[in-house]
Amino acid sequence: MSRRRSHEVLDAINACGGRVKIYQTIRTAHLERATEFAPAVYLYRQRRYDFDAQLASRVKAYQSSIWQTAWLLLRARVSFLEVNEPLMREGLAGSLLAALAVRLNPGRKAQVVSYALENLDPFSRPAATWKSKLRIQLDRRLSRSLSSRLDRLCYGTPGAEQLYKTLLSPGSDIKQELIPALPATCHCDELPRARVPTLVFIGDFSPRKGLDAVLAAWPKVREELAEARMVLIGKGQLTAQVQELAAADARVEVHLDPPRQLIHENLRRSHVLVLPSRRTPRWREQVGLPIVEALAHGCHVVTTDETGLASWLDENGHTVIDHRDLDTELASKLSTALAHAAAQLETPAVLPEVDGRHAADLWMHREG
Repeated sequence: MSRRRSHEVLDAINACGGRVKIYQTIRTAHLERATEFAPAVYLYRQRRYDFDAQLASRVKAYQSSIWQTAWLLLRARVSFLEVNEPLMREGLAGSLLAALAVRLNPGRKAQVVSYALENLDPFSRPAATWKSKLRIQLDRRLSRSLSSRLDRLCYGTPGAEQLYKTLLSPGSDIKQELIPALPATCHCDELPRARVPTLVFIGDFSPRKGLDAVLAAWPKVREELAEARMVLIGKGQLTAQVQELAAADARVEVHLDPPRQLIHENLRRSHVLVLPSRRTPRWREQVGLPIVEALAHGCHVVTTDETGLASWLDENGHTVIDHRDLDTELASKLSTALAHAAAQLETPAVLPEVDGRHAADLWMHREG
């Protein structure tokens, strides 16, 4: 980062009241949400393929190494510092260094806060060598150290709250709150639902997202509901299989990495979103952005019990499948969900007036 850019970042921090947010990896969805939050400066190390540079410029997002970030925080007048969650191993060193930097800054006492979604023990990952085993022990210590330096910790799902209290036992001096990561209703262009039962999948075209199970279930769904359509949105390792199916079946539509507007349009017209995620040794679905966006557009959700929102979805009339039964139950569950949703036999669950992530931001960054 150049000296000129450093001064630009420091001026931006002062202009927004000293609110700074640290991201290990940032994506366009984060930037879109930032437009709804109180002004802040976003310092990130990496960016996803869908990164919107123009939007990043508008919301004051800057790429910065962990050492550059620490140097900036030592000089800036920071009021609130939001760091990566303590159970996110990839961002631990940078987050802890940032927290230490604001504590050493004599300018003003900053509040250090974090938003937690992790629902899979990151220290249970397979370790094949003594170096990786040592790294796990080191990260465990870093995680506890970062947790102990927080002033506020907000949980986005019940699964995250349970895991944190089991692994880290945050002290009673840390203010803690569970604010489920539920959306408010999206007020994008009102489009009518499709006239025929329409299923949509959005996300990485991969087995961990369960797309292979969706492709295997589709012929059985078509047998039950001859008019049903399926829209597949995303890209990934199963792209060839997806395109092959679409070429052979006129009722399957594919959009590879489309603009956000098209995603909104398809969610508004679809009846059911399917995201049957599977756990891997290193990953578990924390929430699932497609699930959140589908709820915001009034879709019925079919997923597995791996998402952190599984309990809420089950309690509010959506379809949650035991991940062990995915291959045997998905087709019948999809057929039933499509038939009911298309016939409007269900009343959509009531969503909060304020988006859950926005409500969490307000809670973490409020004075007092």
